Amino acid sequence: MENFPKLKLFQITFILFGCGLFLVQAFWNNPSILWDSHNPAFQNNFSFAVLPMSKVKIVCPNPAMIPIAVEGSIPLEKMYENLWIVDEQAYETCVIETTKPQNRVLMKCDSPLQLRYFTVVFQRYSAVGADGLEFEPGKEYYFIATSNGHGWSLEQTSGGRCATHNMRMKVYVCTDENDPKCQTSPVSTAQSTKTITVCPSPTQFVQVSSTISHLPPHQCIDNNQLNKILNNTRFVPAIFDQTNHLAKLWAQVMNMSEQLTAVQNRLENCSFGGGYGHVIVPSASSTLAPIQTSSPTPTQQVTYSNCTALYNAGFKVSGIYTINPEDGMGSFPVYCDQTTAEGGWTVLQKRFDGSVWFSNRTWVEYKNGFGNVSGEFWLGLDRIHRLAKNPVTLRFDLGAPDGTNRFAVYKGFTVAGADQKFLMTSGTYTDGDAGDSFSFESGNKFSTPDQDNDKYGAGHCAKLYKSGWWHGVCHKASLNGLYLNGSDKTSEHYAAGITWHTWKGYDYFLTKSEMKIRP
Repeated sequence: MENFPKLKLFQITFILFGCGLFLVQAFWNNPSILWDSHNPAFQNNFSFAVLPMSKVKIVCPNPAMIPIAVEGSIPLEKMYENLWIVDEQAYETCVIETTKPQNRVLMKCDSPLQLRYFTVVFQRYSAVGADGLEFEPGKEYYFIATSNGHGWSLEQTSGGRCATHNMRMKVYVCTDENDPKCQTSPVSTAQSTKTITVCPSPTQFVQVSSTISHLPPHQCIDNNQLNKILNNTRFVPAIFDQTNHLAKLWAQVMNMSEQLTAVQNRLENCSFGGGYGHVIVPSASSTLAPIQTSSPTPTQQVTYSNCTALYNAGFKVSGIYTINPEDGMGSFPVYCDQTTAEGGWTVLQKRFDGSVWFSNRTWVEYKNGFGNVSGEFWLGLDRIHRLAKNPVTLRFDLGAPDGTNRFAVYKGFTVAGADQKFLMTSGTYTDGDAGDSFSFESGNKFSTPDQDNDKYGAGHCAKLYKSGWWHGVCHKASLNGLYLNGSDKTSEHYAAGITWHTWKGYDYFLTKSEMKIRP
């Protein structure tokens, strides 16, 4: 196991098999490279050689490799990368001149929860002509990443992981199998360049780590050995196809383990006449749906009422849980933050990459909720009312594009029901370094572009600033606007992004926000 500051990553091991490179987390037959800044291959200048017509799969970061519920793992909002093929100058400087035709973006890893990869075929002529990739034998080709892990950085054309993590690679296309640059070397004279070849039939088995081992031609594996290896590896493609599900399953296993421990402790300490509770495993579906209005039947299990109750019962791993506020309206999935400021927070809103559109949503959408609690989402005004009809503590966690973070805490936050247009009381600003911007919204009803409930007689705040929010005249804080990136002084975007006036004003917009509550 290779350990990194913010990652627990399986050690990357390459195998030359049948004259092809195979990555243990990758695909059968085609060599693969994990396009992740934590891949140890990028610690040094990563380069290798290929024969013409070789294929290389470049695989986007995926949380299935590192379960997101494990403490210290990479958060989803830092798994966004881009892949460029560039000229030598851009490779050396990490600065891309986009006017040069040879500099082009090949892939944007913009969906961490989906399996994404780009296959490079090192062919001399492309079937689609100039629009395709063509690789001349005897030449070197260069690939870099200029993103920094965040979704908003995918459009960057300089710096990024290339500059900070040496995330670049050089590929030499051999003229043929006799090309001197494409010959593997004995261990005693191993070079850093790795050779990837494609042959019509398997001939060698070679284990590769930081150096290249070489088997003499006469030490080929026989058919029995080959069949044994094939039997041991035939399930790899199917396993890899399921990586989209592994992160969620692992989180459920971790939560289930915590829950079973808590139940066992209760059973060991219970006595006749004592009360008891039932635990429900985290919901398999985290997509927000309209609230169930039917009352629970006597056979339904009772879940905990909020994330604080879960935390106090021993469930101290952040993740998706099913809660029931015990008001006869049914249960629903939430994301529990069990690490920030002693945990117990039920998250109401979360944004970090712009993948979910918050602006110009309808009243019904804001009422019912949208997004997915495993990523970006708005929990829904009906649910927020159920959780905050009595005073609770509200915390805002905010982040700017430069990586700085601030927070604000309010005690006494409440939200009334739909009959009062979800009238909000902010409570008292008690802690934080972001400043008090939310008190300005206290006493306001919720407005959306299709329902004007604000106090601004000269206009419609939700339409003007493109966000559903507790607008008054109009706002000092607004977290549901356009997903912009830092400074933007254009008139049409004034105060229209993720705004916290006491920290960044009305023309510098945040890229991360979370609203969370606890009793």
